[in-house]
Amino acid sequence: MDVETYCSFLLGWIMARFGTMIFANHCIARLIPTITVEKIAALLSAHLKGLLVSHELAKLSLLNELYYDTKEGRGN
Repeated sequence: MDVETYCSFLLGWIMARFGTMIFANHCIARLIPTITVEKIAALLSAHLKGLLVSHELAKLSLLNELYYDTKEGRGN
């Protein structure tokens, strides 16, 4: 997948997540003629990796809160 297509999709996905649907629809519409199974697989893979990273960051944040709550005596 070329960089321009990937960045276009990624920007569209980010904007969709933050509510700017018109921009997202424009970016995704540009991809429709060029979508292949490999591109879909790569995009899904990138999306899943992003979800895993955000999940890991959320776990670290929660662990950090639990650590400081316990350290300050608020955990019990």
